[in-house]
Order: sequence, then C-alpha cells, then structure tokens
Amino acid sequence: MTNPQGPSDQGTRAGAGIASERDTQKPTEEFVETSKEQAREVGRQAREAAEELKQEARAAADHAKEQARSAATRQKDAAAQQMGGWAQALRTASDDLHSRGQDTAAAYVRQAADGLERACGTVRARDVDELVGSVEDFARRQPVAFLGGAVAAGFGLARFMRSSAERRRSAAGGVRTGEGGGA
Repeated sequence: MTNPQGPSDQGTRAGAGIASERDTQKPTEEFVETSKEQAREVGRQAREAAEELKQEARAAADHAKEQARSAATRQKDAAAQQMGGWAQALRTASDDLHSRGQDTAAAYVRQAADGLERACGTVRARDVDELVGSVEDFARRQPVAFLGGAVAAGFGLARFMRSSAERRRSAAGGVRTGEGGGA
C-alpha cells in the first residue's frame, strides 16, 4: 500500500517533530538561565540590604553608647561636685568641733574630709570607664569590703532620702499652716 501523502511527507513530519522539540527546549533553557540570573540578583540585593541594616544597627548602637557615656560623665561630674560639698561641710564641722575643744573628734572629721576630698579629685580626674574598672578591681580584690561598703552606702542613702522626705513634708505642712493662720 502506498501512502497517499508519500514518503517525503512522513520525513518532513518527523523532522518537524524534532525541530519542535528543540524549539521547546530552547525557551525552557533560556527561562531556567534567566531565572537563575534573577535569583542571583535577588540574593545579591538581599546581602546588600542585610549589610546596610547591620551598619545602621552598629551606628545606632554606637550612638546609644555615646549618649549613655555622656550621661554617665555628667552624673560623674555631679557626684564629684556633691562630694566636694560634703568634704567642705566636714571641714566646717571639724573646725566647729575644734573651736569647742573636741580636738580628737575634730581630727577624725578632718581626716574624713581629707579622704573625701581625695576621692572627689580621683572622680574628677578619671573618666567613667576608668572608674568602673577601679570599682570592679576593688570588688574582685576585696569582695567583703565592697559588699559592706555597698550595704553601708545603701543604708546611708535610705536614711538621707527618708530624712529629706520628712523635712519636705514638715516644711510643706509649716507653710500651709503659716498661710492658713495668717488669713
């Protein structure tokens, strides 16, 4: 039997089938390659964005550290000024004790004032990092003395706060009473 289309038509059709497969594979390979390139680009952009975020986070952390350091320095200076005032108050108390003939007590109070003045000078002369390092070193070398000092300072601060609050209340009460009585 003869093929009505003839042998040449079958060959053409078979050749068309092969060409059609190649034509289908070529766009698929191009698509895969384009997709890979796009994925690499997205990855590169993601790495750049992550690096930028890291840099911004570092800058924000550095800024926060600098602000904290600045605040600590202001507090350190205020503490040094306060210590200087206490040293002067102790000197005045020592002079008063001396004028009353209590030389032994005056000498102890004077020594305390001198020690406080030295501590004040140390606080003024050092930066915050040096002071923290000194306190840490002292705490490691003398843990009992450090804890004892911290407890004593806590009690002293609590008593100071309580007496200050009582004075404010009594002063506020006296002002109100004085104002109300004069009206």
